[in-house]
Amino acid sequence: LEWSHDLLDEEEKLLLHRLAVFSGGFDLAAVEAVCSGDGLEVAAVVDVLARLVEKSLLHAENLGRGRRYHLLQTVRLYALELLEAAGERGALAERHSRWALATAEREGGSPRLDREAPNLRAAHDSLLAREPQEALRYCVALSPFWLRRIDLQEGQRRLSESLAAAPERTALRATALLAMSATDYRAGDLARAEAHARESHDIATELADPQAEWRALQRLGEVAVGYDDAPSALRLLDSARELAEREGLDASQAVSVYSLGVARWLLGDLAGAEELLVESARSFRVLAGSAQRIVSPLNIAEMRSSAPSGQPGLRIVFEETLQPFVEISCDTAIGYVLANQATISRVRDELGRARGLLNEAGERFAQADDERGQADGLGRRAFLELAEGSHDRARQCPEHALQLRRG
Repeated sequence: LEWSHDLLDEEEKLLLHRLAVFSGGFDLAAVEAVCSGDGLEVAAVVDVLARLVEKSLLHAENLGRGRRYHLLQTVRLYALELLEAAGERGALAERHSRWALATAEREGGSPRLDREAPNLRAAHDSLLAREPQEALRYCVALSPFWLRRIDLQEGQRRLSESLAAAPERTALRATALLAMSATDYRAGDLARAEAHARESHDIATELADPQAEWRALQRLGEVAVGYDDAPSALRLLDSARELAEREGLDASQAVSVYSLGVARWLLGDLAGAEELLVESARSFRVLAGSAQRIVSPLNIAEMRSSAPSGQPGLRIVFEETLQPFVEISCDTAIGYVLANQATISRVRDELGRARGLLNEAGERFAQADDERGQADGLGRRAFLELAEGSHDRARQCPEHALQLRRG
């Protein structure tokens, strides 16, 4: 390695040393953001990378949309020693973590982040050691990533570490506590989800931040739904609705009205549930086209049961397809409302109306390129096809939904 290194020109040596800051692979854009400057121009990076590949010090893989690079571990360890000797390791680690933070905030829950998982972990370690507040901000940005991948233990651990390192009662902490609450909920720990949401609510109240206060109240209501505690859910969600109405938070109010419909469904009050869903859809239609974003609303899953009454048994559950905790537009929210109205119509044996509602919901999901919503609609369509006796079409729906879920 030393012999090969000595044959490199200065630009090649500089870039090779700096590439060691990456864990796993990296692409051209990442290298330009992290490794350029101080002797290496951005415009020169692509050429220097190519020369390192030609000299077998860097491996390149063509992935269709671009190249992905990585260093062999032996080369990386050698380059790290040289980076340390040059006194650049700390500065490069900071630039790497800044790049990772910007990437996480830009990509959110996109599958494109999956290939950066080793880099994301290394960046959090670096931020936690140097800037705990930024580590907390980073965890908030990565929360959708952990939830989508079901990396719940990692998410809980890194959020816990960052919350402990940054104990100040700030708006950022309130947001991070709700991210922790979502992760707890998906892990099945309702007690921890509730405790973190309550602390978030307390901080939001201290800061007189009505939007943050609403988010925490809304989450507490959703936790109550998860407990099958409809009376508590109705009380908390109605408090959230009242707060949103008082503060002029129109999109938030529509979400709470919708969630109250879910709680009514939990009580078996289908008429009351649909009335509230219709009201929320009306509000979302007024907001359609606006820039306002909301956290994906509670969704309703029907599970067949052998209830003595012979009526379909309904249970509200949180799963990735039902409460993915991602942001959506008000336009997309209409699709979720319509899909749930369709289920109510089907339970009432209004099959034609159910199909029409599902068709409209599907169109909205397709226009928004919301594959989660499309998959959810296909699950509901399978129940509808079964109700109409179309067993072959019913079997095709979950197969198509699975393909959408897998991307």
